[in-house]
Amino acid sequence: MTENYEVAKLLVTSHISITKGDALKEIIPPSINITNRKDVDTYLRQHYLDYYLTTKHAHYFQELTRKELSQLLKLPIGAIPKKYLD
Repeated sequence: MTENYEVAKLLVTSHISITKGDALKEIIPPSINITNRKDVDTYLRQHYLDYYLTTKHAHYFQELTRKELSQLLKLPIGAIPKKYLD
């Protein structure tokens, strides 16, 4: 794993861990069952990846490999949204 992956993982994981209550309800769309922890976690990982790609931390995320993206998003490589692979 690259150093960028470790920083990206730390940023996303930390952000997810502090997202609670009302903030969580504002972020998660109604189509996702908020009691399904796996779906919520996957959605939050993509949400925060989108967020960090627009901040000063973007360089940590832009150079991630497909494998690192897969691990960061906790998705199979084939399920990574194309917008992250361009």
